[in-house]
Amino acid sequence: MESAHMAIETNATITVNFPADLFQEIQRIAAEEGWPPSKAVILLAKLGAKAQKQAEQSLHSTYQAFMSETDPQTLDKRGDDMTRAIFGPEAIG
Repeated sequence: MESAHMAIETNATITVNFPADLFQEIQRIAAEEGWPPSKAVILLAKLGAKAQKQAEQSLHSTYQAFMSETDPQTLDKRGDDMTRAIFGPEAIG
C-alpha cells in the first residue's frame, strides 16, 4: 500500500505564450547565463514563487504584530506597517 504522503517527482510540459517584452527579457537572461530559454523560465518561475511565499509570510507576521499590539503609540506604527505591507512602501509618506 502506498503512502498518501510520498512525493513523486515528475515533470510536466505546458505551452505558454509570453508578451513580447517579457519574452525578450527571458531571452536576455538566458543569453547572459548561457542557458536555454526554457531553463530561464523555470528558474524565474521558481524565484517568483519563492518571492510570493516570502511576501505572504511577511504580511502574515506584520498582521500578527499589529493584532497583538496593546500599546496605543506602538499600535499606530504597526498600523502604518500594515498599510505599507498591503499598499507598498510609498503608501505612507
